[in-house]
Amino acid sequence: MMMDNNNNNNNIRLNSSNEQISSRFHIATLNVRGLNLTAKQIQILNYMELYNIDILGTSETKINSRSAKFSCRSNKFVSYFATDDNNQYGSGVGIIVSKPMSKYIHKVEKFIGRVIYLDLFLKDRTKFRVIQAYLPANRQDKKTLSEVTTFIQNSIRDANRKQIYTVLMGDFNLSYEKYRNLNV
Repeated sequence: MMMDNNNNNNNIRLNSSNEQISSRFHIATLNVRGLNLTAKQIQILNYMELYNIDILGTSETKINSRSAKFSCRSNKFVSYFATDDNNQYGSGVGIIVSKPMSKYIHKVEKFIGRVIYLDLFLKDRTKFRVIQAYLPANRQDKKTLSEVTTFIQNSIRDANRKQIYTVLMGDFNLSYEKYRNLNV
């Protein structure tokens, strides 16, 4: 169960079993730069628990589909990964979800180890699509970049058509230094 640290009790309600539930949840994203070490996986899960993160998107996992089945396993969290077994280095995304939040997952969609999204249908008929993306760092890879951005755009259009709120997060590998001093 999650409660806000700011003690804003307007967001807390009791369900029929007098168990407190919150109308808010916490989402975060992290470029993990590899998720092959068990110690790193445990550290991430502990971080999620410590900071009450319900959904964590991960980028650059560098794991293959076989490893993905065993990564970030816990009795408190559920994990989903999109991998690219042909080029696992510099790719891979995942979404780790707290067990209480996982019961709302309606659909999981993956795309070439660069995008994964979850559709969550909440109790009050609110629908969310959480998209985790990892765009190629190498801008010379125009084909992959084009395919990934097209998939993301189509996923957002589809969500809009279905009246699903969309959260897009991840590592977009932007060179912000190029744009920082522009007078826009």
